[in-house]
Amino acid sequence: MKKNYMLGVVVASFALGANPLQGQEEARRAGFWISLGAGAGVSTAEPAANESHWGGAGYIRAGGVPDQQVVLGTELIGWVTGQNDVYTTRGVWTFFAQYYPSKTGGLFFKGGLGAAGFAVTTDLDPGTFVTSTDGFGMTLGTGYELRLSSVASITLNGDWVLQIIDDQAGGSVNSSLFLFTVGFTFPKIG
Repeated sequence: MKKNYMLGVVVASFALGANPLQGQEEARRAGFWISLGAGAGVSTAEPAANESHWGGAGYIRAGGVPDQQVVLGTELIGWVTGQNDVYTTRGVWTFFAQYYPSKTGGLFFKGGLGAAGFAVTTDLDPGTFVTSTDGFGMTLGTGYELRLSSVASITLNGDWVLQIIDDQAGGSVNSSLFLFTVGFTFPKIG
């Protein structure tokens, strides 16, 4: 019982010493910025055989901070689903702008334009076969950064991803992804 009490006191001391609200008025974002995370999402495209509308999602974003309320950079967002050795992958690579209504708050809105990709990978006995195509990609999203310290935040994200992909008949196919991810943001690197 005494050990548990002492452990509780030590943990509480560290927790109080590293108060996440401490320094709320100081600048939250500066210099080089990076964020990465994972989660899940749903596709609006009609699933092929052995596929699901739901899949795993992930992202990596990096950029610079020209202003305390604006972050500019590039991001790669991916989504994958599959079963029975057939996997579908969708993704976008965009240049984005992220806007924070408050200089010290964590709420943000973002949008980006760039390229989209789509691939189906099939694992068979003689080898792995991949068919892929590309096109235009766009993202719109929102999120919130829960500040852990002056150099790290947990980031909750909701993203809508639009893909306009070239099809084999010379036309294009539109599809959307709705992604929900949790990540880590490091707003002051360098």
